Amino acid sequence: MSMASLRTPIETLSALPTRHSSSPHNRVAVDWIAQELAQIPGVRIERMRFELAEGPRVPLATEVEQVLAWIEGSEPGIVGVGAHLDSINMTDPRSIELLAPGANDDLSGIAAMIHAAALWAKKPRRKTGLFVAFNAEEQGLLGAKALAERTVGEDWPLEAFLNMDMIANIGAKDMAANDREIRVYSDEGSRELARYAEFLQSASGDPFRIKLVLRPDRIRRGGDHTPLAQRGYRAIRFTEAVERYDVQHTPLDTVEHVDFEYLEKVATCVARVAVALGDGESSPSEVRAERSGQGTRLAWLGDPGQTWTVYWRDTRSAEWTDSREVRGTTLEIPVNLDDNLFGVGAKGAIPVPATL
Repeated sequence: MSMASLRTPIETLSALPTRHSSSPHNRVAVDWIAQELAQIPGVRIERMRFELAEGPRVPLATEVEQVLAWIEGSEPGIVGVGAHLDSINMTDPRSIELLAPGANDDLSGIAAMIHAAALWAKKPRRKTGLFVAFNAEEQGLLGAKALAERTVGEDWPLEAFLNMDMIANIGAKDMAANDREIRVYSDEGSRELARYAEFLQSASGDPFRIKLVLRPDRIRRGGDHTPLAQRGYRAIRFTEAVERYDVQHTPLDTVEHVDFEYLEKVATCVARVAVALGDGESSPSEVRAERSGQGTRLAWLGDPGQTWTVYWRDTRSAEWTDSREVRGTTLEIPVNLDDNLFGVGAKGAIPVPATL
């Protein structure tokens, strides 16, 4: 990845006075992002329209668009990657005049989303890739809610969604800088996706790490993954290890405060997880674990000629700490059943937890 590919969206779009969803500048941003994504081979652009009702952060009812970029796969299943394109100045959240450059919040995510789409398109994938530039996030996740309603209504086979929001800041006043990890938030229904993302990143050998936070999002806050997760889809949020509250939603959220080296690490991490999921093979079913002498026997249903990965972790751990590849549909390992949790997964597929 070139640093320029991450810089260009942020420098270009943060130069707009605001991207408030009711502002004409928002439409300029939509056009620019759609054009950038359309240059990626194999991408089909959809401009999804939805209505904004007048409200506390919407001065006038209006129709807005968000960008969906589709890259068709060879098998059923959709993997989504997204970030939001709008910005806001919380001095007056209804104002379309106040400066709101939104460089980190969330052009950092937009830049990484475009990078993930470009990497995805480099080769055919099993799954269909969906890359979303959400709109009206700052008005209450309205674009994400519209997409979630459509996902349910049209019965999309959405297998995973990776949301990025504020991924380019490393420090704040009275807080130690942290450029070594990215936080990933997940609800209970999305926890296995988050756990698998952490495993992939750790197994890659990259020293940059995922820190699992076992909450749906930051306390009393949400993101564009939230409406999807609330409807039962596996959707997680990537967000910087240290937020800078004195810059968020102010005129200070400029390109000068973006740490591009950190952003590159995050973009690489998220794209790695996305393409692995995009290449994912069929998952096993009926995964069971039982005692076998002092150890554990696992069995599952699936293609015996396929390579499977058996995962396990101490009951105190949120992360998969050990794994073993195996052919066939059974495995006996000298690992205590009482003290560990187990799962089985196909290549590129979210592990299926074992039942007892």
